[in-house]
Amino acid sequence: MHVKVGDALTDYVVVRDERAVTVEGYRHARRQPLHTFEKRTNEIGIEIAKRHNVTPRHDQNMSLEHRRAVEKSDRDVIAHHLTHRKRSLDRVTELAWWFSHDCILPLRQDANMHTTRIEPVTNPSDEVNELFDKAGLRAPDGSPLNIFATLAHHPALLRRWLVFATHVLAKNSLAPRDRELLILRTGWRYRSQYEFSQHALLALRCDITDDEVQRTKPPVGEGGWDEHDAALLNAADELHDDACISDRTWATLASRLSDQQMLDVIFAVGNYHTVSFALSSCGVRLDDGVPAAM
Repeated sequence: MHVKVGDALTDYVVVRDERAVTVEGYRHARRQPLHTFEKRTNEIGIEIAKRHNVTPRHDQNMSLEHRRAVEKSDRDVIAHHLTHRKRSLDRVTELAWWFSHDCILPLRQDANMHTTRIEPVTNPSDEVNELFDKAGLRAPDGSPLNIFATLAHHPALLRRWLVFATHVLAKNSLAPRDRELLILRTGWRYRSQYEFSQHALLALRCDITDDEVQRTKPPVGEGGWDEHDAALLNAADELHDDACISDRTWATLASRLSDQQMLDVIFAVGNYHTVSFALSSCGVRLDDGVPAAM
């Protein structure tokens, strides 16, 4: 039985014979524009079939109301199942391209520092000078390091952030080598010239060779790392890409690190994740005497 679909019944199609759907039903106008995933009809259908062992739902006859509900469900399924896979494939594709062009990874804005958006404070207040002295935030010539002089525009932020940053850099439970490998990889993944270059020097004081500093740049599997070091670098990658350490990486690290140390792994990467945002967005220049390491 065919039921004519009028303007007042655009949300409902009653068809007793599943093989018959009216022309008006097929021409039904959607209330919302097509979602990106809906435009990839073939890919979505294939993926649903693979994941759920069913025929593509968009080929089934159903009411338009039901069809929209199923399409929304399918979008959620695809988004849920493909997000991590897509990120992994994107990373592989990106790495392959940059390696083929002898670049490995692109550098972001802070690599060359053509533009400084917030200039370092040159005449800090007494409060800020006290922070610089107390926390040892000065270069060998006595001037404050550029990152701290930039944050000096916001003394309250600088003071409160330093409590956390000091824990991560000097008081956490990780071995200095583990900490610096995490920071180097984080700086490299964010293409932060300032962060990577500063810690390339610090790493040499933490049982890390210059060769190992350079080996934090390529894909982890090509760096010749032992299992523990590779897991540290993978943890930095996974937090960068997926905001979560994978079960496999977690298990490898947890076989040698305590729960307290595992928390320090996460928060070390998180701190330098935020620092990279500030360095790149503000255009913080390398300090005098620090060679570019990227």
